Amino acid sequence: MISTNWTLNAIHFARLRFWLYELLHDKVSDLSQTEKELDLILTDLKKEKKLSSETVDSLRALVLDDFFAWGPLTHLFDDPELEMVRVHDSYHLEYSLYGDQICAFPVNIMPATHRRIIAYVEQQIGHELTSENAIGIALWNNKILVEAAYKSPREKVFILRREDPGCGFSKWMTIKEQDIAFQSLLRKCRFSLQNLPEGFVEKCRMRVPALRKFFSDGACDQDETREEYVERMLKLHLDASERTDSLFLEFLRNYFLGLGPLEWILAQKDFSSVTVRGDNSIVYRLKSQSSAEPDFVCPVLFQDHSSIQNVIERICTPDGFRIDEKQPLLAYQSKDGFKVQIGVPPVLNEIFLRISKSD
Repeated sequence: MISTNWTLNAIHFARLRFWLYELLHDKVSDLSQTEKELDLILTDLKKEKKLSSETVDSLRALVLDDFFAWGPLTHLFDDPELEMVRVHDSYHLEYSLYGDQICAFPVNIMPATHRRIIAYVEQQIGHELTSENAIGIALWNNKILVEAAYKSPREKVFILRREDPGCGFSKWMTIKEQDIAFQSLLRKCRFSLQNLPEGFVEKCRMRVPALRKFFSDGACDQDETREEYVERMLKLHLDASERTDSLFLEFLRNYFLGLGPLEWILAQKDFSSVTVRGDNSIVYRLKSQSSAEPDFVCPVLFQDHSSIQNVIERICTPDGFRIDEKQPLLAYQSKDGFKVQIGVPPVLNEIFLRISKSD
């Protein structure tokens, strides 16, 4: 047994829990046998370390939950005030109460327990989390919303969210049940990414920031639409050569009204998927490609994070969805065969957007 004398506090409690877990790890066979082994050890500990009955009972419950349930998450939702718990890895947990800010959770999950929970979460969302299929959402027992995301080969994040007393899971049910036509979000494009003229990418990179400062979402006249406002501003701030450049005009309209460079990718007849990571990576695949062929790299990128955020907002807003720090994940399948996955920090390291088209 442990021979060092110490006064029990939160850190020592955590160490003692870990020690018990390691001691029992190779002896675990079933619940009743583990309970017997654990009770013998705790009886000796209680005498030697003069632990209170309350401490012993807490240790017993938590260690058993580590082996046979969800560790410290097992009884979290017994608290009616708990809104959400977010698990980045076994040592990085956060939670929030209704109407309160997100806080660090004081107890970690054992690595083996974390792996078991991740496997169960993947079972709930219906697929393994990978870099290609990075986000999933499911409703567990009609009570808890399960959201999960692939962050790296060694880190898969998941969120457990309780039903909102005010609106329930209406947004999730909307994602699952409403007939969403993703195609309706897209503009009609006359051009494509193939054979862009020399200097076009650099022209876009240089001119868009200069033009952006003249645009504002709230600057439309009361009697004009956003489209009319954009056309008015383009006529006002483009020079004569730019106003006759059909390719550049289409790019600008896509940028200020649509999904930016994604419009040209999504407009291709054999489009398969496009993945955006941060503001400096857009790759896409076509159905005509073999699995051995590498992804195509889009030569035209987003200007910055705000440009991607604008596109995400255009995808989410028409259907009432929201993406922010408290609701950082979204995944849905549209009625016209598009699968949309979106994730934002702090759950992911950078903005992630993936759109794919089923056969």
